[in-house]
Amino acid sequence: MWTITLSGAVLCYSSQNIFQFNFTNDISTISLDYKRKIAVALMTVIVQRFEAERAPLRVTDFAAYYHMPSRLVTQLLHEMVAAKLLSAVAVAEEETAYQPAIDPSKITLGLVVGRLNAQGTDDFIPEFDTQFHNLIATVEENMQRAIDSYDKILLRDIPLTGAD
Repeated sequence: MWTITLSGAVLCYSSQNIFQFNFTNDISTISLDYKRKIAVALMTVIVQRFEAERAPLRVTDFAAYYHMPSRLVTQLLHEMVAAKLLSAVAVAEEETAYQPAIDPSKITLGLVVGRLNAQGTDDFIPEFDTQFHNLIATVEENMQRAIDSYDKILLRDIPLTGAD
């Protein structure tokens, strides 16, 4: 009897989560560019829902509505919380949703990309800055120029097609 019950539970769990298992390899090899696009998409949806006074979304909502792997969504949302772009809010017992941590009228593409690029540790390789000083200066200068041009684009003004 227990074998049938456990087998049914495994089958049910597998069928509910097959979508997530399909992404396992893709997530581990995701490009930095694609990861940033997904992060900006998440942030844009959150900002626009907040502006429309709609309920904040949970990780499971993003996974269901936008067919995104929950592990990747969780990782990106945590990065954005650490970058002080989002704040986590309790929506039910042991459930968390996400809303903007700053005024949505100030959230630009440049702000999001700049904060995400600055998130995490750097400067831990001895002599790296010295050995690659010119290269680093060139990359940082051009990246800052791009971020500055992105500062004119408010996330709330970006049209989303196919979003709920």
